Amino acid sequence: MITFWHYKGAYIQANIQGMNEDVPDITGPVLGKSYIIRGIAIGSQLLLRDLVQFVSDHNIQPFVQKTFGFNREQVLEAFDYLQTGSHIGKVGIEIKL
Repeated sequence: MITFWHYKGAYIQANIQGMNEDVPDITGPVLGKSYIIRGIAIGSQLLLRDLVQFVSDHNIQPFVQKTFGFNREQVLEAFDYLQTGSHIGKVGIEIKL
């Protein structure tokens, strides 16, 4: 599933890997203006398995300060919350499958 929004000058994209949907083409807006693109890449499944095992073995628990739902309004609210810089722990988006 790919969800794509334009909000407060930022393009927000959520992509759950393995879904066969096309990614929207943002080449025009990016090249036409001085946009900055930030992204994250997730490593291999083997790396993820090793990480999960390490976290489990050492009982590591992240500090999640606040969570939001996975609908447009709540994701935009989470984005606003992150922009304030007032959070200390993690800010999460809860996806219910």
